[in-house]
Amino acid sequence: MAEEEAPAEEHNKYRDHLVDAKSTVTNVVNTWGEDGNPGQSIINHVTSGWQCDEADLWMDEVRAKALTIQGFFETAEADLAALVKAEPTDVHKGNWRGDAYTR
Repeated sequence: MAEEEAPAEEHNKYRDHLVDAKSTVTNVVNTWGEDGNPGQSIINHVTSGWQCDEADLWMDEVRAKALTIQGFFETAEADLAALVKAEPTDVHKGNWRGDAYTR
């Protein structure tokens, strides 16, 4: 009895797309600096040289509001990591995640 050949495989391009998305989210998080507050990078660019009480109040408000964004990015990063982990590197030839996948 002849041995059956394994089905031909091709690279999982959908998985690559997920990896790219996760990298983008991670890169955004990494721009937030040591304190991990997305508002700080905004404040640093906008308020360079400001010296007044109103500016201090505005900066505190931006920091507080921006912290709410942080959780969304952390969730997205974890969700994307789980999706990448669940995807095989290669798929059977003709699978929608292989050569047929387009962004």
